[in-house]
Amino acid sequence: MISISPPPGLIAIRAFEVSIDEFLGSVASEVLTGRPGCKLMALKEPIVVLPKAEYSPTVKIVHIWEPSCRPGTTVLRANLEDGWSTLTYALAERRAWTYLKVRVGDPWDAWPICELEWFVNGRSKRFVRAMKDDPRWEFFVRGDALSFEETKAYRRRRIRDRFTAEMLWSYVGALGWPSDGLWSATRCSEFKVPPKAG
Repeated sequence: MISISPPPGLIAIRAFEVSIDEFLGSVASEVLTGRPGCKLMALKEPIVVLPKAEYSPTVKIVHIWEPSCRPGTTVLRANLEDGWSTLTYALAERRAWTYLKVRVGDPWDAWPICELEWFVNGRSKRFVRAMKDDPRWEFFVRGDALSFEETKAYRRRRIRDRFTAEMLWSYVGALGWPSDGLWSATRCSEFKVPPKAG
């Protein structure tokens, strides 16, 4: 078993209802083709420490693992603040994948965020977000509420309390990725994209 150690600050992950082999095959065909220097390797270390997310890292590092809480699925986490959003969205839409997108930051961050989006067959079905946005808090929902959501909380007076990290991780568990097994892996791969030449 491999222990995945999330970094401090913003956590942006995607969890896909596809096997790690299918996911890695798709990423390899989409990204590795024509990109010299890109490397995809299986990790054997007992502990994998994820790098902190940055706005524009020199080397893009993506970790892809099969979580012990749900074998046969894939979790992805990148060191970019957007978490490789465009690529994963395009892959999921073309292949009609079902997946979950999560972004959550520490409450003491300058711009805290708590966001969950659920996609079915590559299409967004539910979106819930509370975030501080210059300088006010905003709350936004789209799509039909899922059966396990704490919708009464969405009417709380303080916007930051309408969707909390505790609620988010509860929703992630209800969708099939409980946090007690999300950060341990039966397999883990690391994908590095070097800076473009020139």
